[in-house]
Amino acid sequence: MAALTQRGLVYKVGQTESRQYKDKTFYSRELILEQPSYDQYTGEKRNSNYISFEATKEDICKALDNYPAGSKVEIEFVCRGSLFQKKDNSGEGVFVHLEIRNIAPMGATRSAEAPAGAQPLQAAQPAPAPAAHPASNGEKGDYDPDLGF
Repeated sequence: MAALTQRGLVYKVGQTESRQYKDKTFYSRELILEQPSYDQYTGEKRNSNYISFEATKEDICKALDNYPAGSKVEIEFVCRGSLFQKKDNSGEGVFVHLEIRNIAPMGATRSAEAPAGAQPLQAAQPAPAPAAHPASNGEKGDYDPDLGF
């Protein structure tokens, strides 16, 4: 399964939850990523898109402590889904969750889950800045070329 990447601002990091099943411990921690949208002409913030990710590995759950709200991050994740029967027996539904495989600050080259001595993960190149700044009055708007939005 190929991993996908997403950039944005950390909006919120939840508490780590652990569950025991037989002789294994399973971990889960939510991270909500914000992707603000800006007007291309004025640079003013219009709205935001919020995406919920889940960390399921203990080392990734711990690594999320390093990313307070407002941190610019790049997340590598896989999309998982499963079918379920709707409670009213009207058919099937799909439960989807986005599982974090790696998280790094924007522009960083080291993986959050890479063991010592491992080759660093190469960060994706930032999106190119627009040819002209979106603010029409000459002032810098909220557009952030590092995030590409």
